[in-house]
Amino acid sequence: MRENIEHEGIITNIRNGVADVQIVQYSACSNCHAQSACTVSDKKEKMVEIPCNDMDFKIGDKVLIIGNSSIGSQAILIAFFYPFILLFCTLFIIYSVTSDEVLSGILSLTTLIPYYIILYFLKSKLKKKFEFSIKKT
Repeated sequence: MRENIEHEGIITNIRNGVADVQIVQYSACSNCHAQSACTVSDKKEKMVEIPCNDMDFKIGDKVLIIGNSSIGSQAILIAFFYPFILLFCTLFIIYSVTSDEVLSGILSLTTLIPYYIILYFLKSKLKKKFEFSIKKT
C-alpha cells in the first residue's frame, strides 16, 4: 500500500477546472515550545495548483491536498540529487583536464543553467507527473 502526503489548505481561487490552494508549510521545529525564543523556526505560505472537476469546491473552502509519497522522492531527485551529481562530475572532469580550480568551479556551475532551463521547458510534463488531488475536510 502506498503512503500519502497530506496537507491542509484553503482554496483561494478556482478557474478553468484548476483550484489555487494556499498551504502553510512549517519547518520541523515550528511546533516547539521554545519557538518564540528561537530564530530557527520557519513558516512559509505556498500556492499549489490542483485540477478539480468537482463543482462542490468554492473559494474559502478548507481542503486536504493528497499526493503519493513517491512524488516527494522523485521531486528531491530531480531538484537536488541529479543537479548535484551533474555539478560534481563536471567539476571533477574539468579539473582533471585543466587543473584550474576557479575555472572548474565556474564551468561546473554553468552546467546547471541548461539543466534548469530543460526542467523549465518540461514543466507541463512534470506537472502531469506530480499531480495532487483535493478533498474537503
